[in-house]
Amino acid sequence: MVQQNRQSHRLRDFILYLALAVAVAGLAILLGVYQAKTGRSSQFSLKWVGFALMTVLVFYRTVRTYRPFWRQGNFWLTAALLGAVHIGLGIEIVQQIRTASLLPFVL
Repeated sequence: MVQQNRQSHRLRDFILYLALAVAVAGLAILLGVYQAKTGRSSQFSLKWVGFALMTVLVFYRTVRTYRPFWRQGNFWLTAALLGAVHIGLGIEIVQQIRTASLLPFVL
């Protein structure tokens, strides 16, 4: 029974990862088509894509690290508040950036 349960979780995880990969690839294609039709430069989208990816990575890691606190309402309230502040400040900062580089996202 335990072996079958593990296999079903592996299959579910594989399907979720596959769906995520297809979604990311689809968004990249749509972004490329949008840029081609509107004539926007890749610098415009690079800074927004970078900000979005870093935001997801930071909050994913934070939520996963503090899993023992998931049942506490204060954890989610604090995460939502910090997320809103991060996104609000991030939007203001990213709008001011004129040239985008991958270097800040690597650091």
